[in-house]
Amino acid sequence: MARGGRPRAERFGLVAQARAWQPSRTSDTVTVADAYLVTILNCAASLTVGLAKWPVLTQFRDRVRARPRVQIALREEHLLKA
Repeated sequence: MARGGRPRAERFGLVAQARAWQPSRTSDTVTVADAYLVTILNCAASLTVGLAKWPVLTQFRDRVRARPRVQIALREEHLLKA
C-alpha cells in the first residue's frame, strides 16, 4: 500500500479519470507533469502494474513517446532501441 492509504494501482485509475476528459492534451506542448507521468507509466510497464485496465494512459504514453524530441531523448538515455 502506498502512502496515503491507496494502493498504487488504484492511483493509476485516478490519473486515468483525470486524463479521460483531455485526450488530446499533448497536441501542442508537453509539460513537466506530462513528462513525469510518462516516466511513471514507463516504469509501471516494467513492474507488476499492468496498464491494460487504463487504455487512456497507454494511449497518452504512446502519443508522447511518438513525438520526435521524445524519441531523441529516449534514445540518448538508452531507453529506446535505435
